[in-house]
Order: sequence, then structure tokens, then C-alpha cells
Amino acid sequence: MMNKEQTIKKIMEEYEKHGIQREVAEIVYDMAIQKDVPRETIYQGMRFIFNQKLGLDWTEPITKVGDNFVEHAMNVKREENPTATEDVLVRNFKEEIEDNFDWSELSAVTASIGGTIFADGLTSSIKDASERFVRNNA
Repeated sequence: MMNKEQTIKKIMEEYEKHGIQREVAEIVYDMAIQKDVPRETIYQGMRFIFNQKLGLDWTEPITKVGDNFVEHAMNVKREENPTATEDVLVRNFKEEIEDNFDWSELSAVTASIGGTIFADGLTSSIKDASERFVRNNA
């Protein structure tokens, strides 16, 4: 997971040529922190935002946000259950996704942050990443 300076540096390497200023990148990063966006997702989320605003393809960044969100969710589960085995954590994650997760609520929350396109893309990305994670770790 990258810290703020690493994230901003990487963003600037990619987007300075498109006219994105460091101050703007720092504001976007700080807003993500203020909104409790998981740190694992911030870099790819910023890429999504900048790609969308610049009219660039945002498919790859939003897919990676989904993967990063699953990574964050598993990191939280590991911290909450330090003695649980990886198999138990994956099984619990699978059950939570299949039985209890409210995808429409996630979509509504993300729509309030980034609009409908963002919400639809992010919800789909997280759902796909969750299913892929379970399939690859079951």
C-alpha cells in the first residue's frame, strides 16, 4: 500500500502530461482520506477519476479499484480475527458476499460520492473482484 507521497508521485508521472497539477492530485487524495476511502483503493480511484474527467478509458482503473477493495476487506478481516486461518477468512468472506451483502446499498453510497456511472462501475467491479477472489481462494 502506498503512502500519500508515493501515490501523488505516481499520479503525477501518469497525469502531469495531461495538465493535472500536483495541488489538484493532493486535494483529491486528501478528500479520499476525509471520506474514509480505504487506502488500498486511493491510487486506482484517483486514476479512475482523472481518466473519467480527461475522457480516457477508465475500465482498467475501476477494475483494479474492485480488486483493491477486496484486498482492503480481507485486511480488515485479518486484523479483526488475527487467529483465524486464511481458509476460514475466505469462507466467511464468501458467505458474507453471498448471503448478507447489500449490493444496492453499496451502489447508492457510491452514487452519492461519484455519480451513477461511478456507482455502477464500482459496484460491478467490486462484485466481480469478490467473486474472482472467492473462486481463486476456495
